[in-house]
Amino acid sequence: MPPDGEAEPGAQLVRVDLAGRHATVTRHAGERLRVDRALPAGAHLSVDLAEPHRPFLELAEIVVAPDGRDAAAVLATLPGCLLATGPLGDGSWLVAGPDGLAVRVAGAGRVGASVVHAWLAAGRDPAELPGPFEVTTGGRTRTVTVRASPPPAAHRP
Repeated sequence: MPPDGEAEPGAQLVRVDLAGRHATVTRHAGERLRVDRALPAGAHLSVDLAEPHRPFLELAEIVVAPDGRDAAAVLATLPGCLLATGPLGDGSWLVAGPDGLAVRVAGAGRVGASVVHAWLAAGRDPAELPGPFEVTTGGRTRTVTVRASPPPAAHRP
């Protein structure tokens, strides 16, 4: 994956290994799926809403909206998707999920939704999500904050 500040691929294969409140994240460009034709063990597909390769969007477990205020609405249009996420104006990202789940993640960008995904996929209680996480990506560890959030008003362009 590119270093911070550079454009990321719109489709990413992501694996998150959780140990308590530490997450080790490994990402690969989604194009690998075209070659391997299967998700790597323990990985999920995170895809930008504008992804031109429609099958990626249909297989995605996480969809990235351009605006976090639209995450819940985007999720409602994709029944096979578990989470939707997008940036908010304050630098955090909203992650919307099943049963009205809405959390804000600061310090991780789109990777925050993958940490939430791993938490839920492990059968952990969504109510225990809020708090700090240590997240390692590309050999760099940072503290990420997750907090409960009422869904913001939908974005109207």
